[in-house]
Amino acid sequence: SVKDNQVIKNHKVNTSQKKGLAFTIGQLKKSLEIYQPKKASAIAISWAGPVDLKRGVILGATNFPKSIINYRLKNTVENWFKKPVFIEHDGPGFTLAESVIGAAKKYRHVLGLTLGTGIGGGLVINKRIYRGYKNLMVERNNTQVKYDDLMKKFMEAKVASGLEKEQLGERFTLINPPGLPEKPVKPNIPAILLIGM
Repeated sequence: SVKDNQVIKNHKVNTSQKKGLAFTIGQLKKSLEIYQPKKASAIAISWAGPVDLKRGVILGATNFPKSIINYRLKNTVENWFKKPVFIEHDGPGFTLAESVIGAAKKYRHVLGLTLGTGIGGGLVINKRIYRGYKNLMVERNNTQVKYDDLMKKFMEAKVASGLEKEQLGERFTLINPPGLPEKPVKPNIPAILLIGM
């Protein structure tokens, strides 16, 4: 929450891909209510992922349930609080905030970079978000896909390396996965008794 270009309240809530869309939207509403939006002139939401800025529709989500895709977030929040709602990508939103009220407020032009589950950023010129970089957003999404693929390969290599070390340098390869027997097997009682003597 911001007043007179100063952050006056900061709050975090948990979201969960597993708990579904209703839980996520409920958490968003709880979070917004903490900031007393009835006293605000407008509400701004910075979204981590692809979003239709004009219509306020979510087009993609990395850390949210997939069912949030095509969700009309702007309309929902406007209906809750009867205030104008503005939705922005997280990188440009972060950069704008830093250029207006943050560490970069004494500069006219600011380039911001966000590092999280992906790589993003924004460019602010004369305290306004520069929107001529759609290709950069595509590149950001491509970078995320590449990063996810590399992390998967890294984890697989780490597991394989650990297994090789346990085998004292022998290469570990799973030829046939374990399976259930095709027919029941009974214990050989005479053989067990003979071995037991």
